[in-house]
Amino acid sequence: MRRGRASLAAIVRRARDEDTAGSVVSALASALHRSRNLREVQETLAPELERWHSNPGEATRVLRSLPTATAAHMLAAMREGRLDVNVFHYNASISACRHWQGVIRILDDMKTHGVPRDTVSFNASISSCSSGRQWRHALGLLAEMTEYKVPKDMFTYSASIAACEKAGLWELALELLGDMATSGLVRNTIVYSASISACEKCGQWPAALHLLDEMAKQRVHKDTIVYNASISACSKGGQWQRAVALLDAMAQARVEKDTVT
Repeated sequence: MRRGRASLAAIVRRARDEDTAGSVVSALASALHRSRNLREVQETLAPELERWHSNPGEATRVLRSLPTATAAHMLAAMREGRLDVNVFHYNASISACRHWQGVIRILDDMKTHGVPRDTVSFNASISSCSSGRQWRHALGLLAEMTEYKVPKDMFTYSASIAACEKAGLWELALELLGDMATSGLVRNTIVYSASISACEKCGQWPAALHLLDEMAKQRVHKDTIVYNASISACSKGGQWQRAVALLDAMAQARVEKDTVT
């Protein structure tokens, strides 16, 4: 193992000699992937830490390539090497994390070490929880943003409304959509689509059609997914005439129909 690690260190040195930033990051990521614990990560990073004092961006690029456990060891090694571990480093780890559990651990680690969590931190985390169908965690993070006065943007609301859609929380989805308007944020096809889908899941066809009318008034593009969800909501509510009317509206607007339609 020592010999293998020595050869990896040689690859990193060669990449530095060639002065190719991409090759250095790739070589470091490869070496760290093979590190089994904190001690091995520290050994791999020992020659790099001094350089990262003046070039912290390289550490950020490496973190984007690492699995969660290895990234956690790397962040710990950076702290022990007296590097300023900042929000950009943590956000890189969050963006690389494929599982919502890992994302929650990274956010908790930020809080533990006093690293302020910004909009990007929360947005990526809410999105990860939403994708993992963990709507309680997603909405809990949204509440934390309010508690810690972290600014919310369109992506915050989009990810949060998507979490509501997956859970069928149509009333909360509409509330968040209203918050966007109050905050002066643009409500696009994606957030309307998720909100209408949340209404559809609960058979709330009047709410779905209200949002469809609102899209028309706001001149927001209505795509196939929006129409499909609205038609489905009407069908579930026994509103077949309204469903047929929406099919006609699709044709007039030249919106492409799919197998769901």
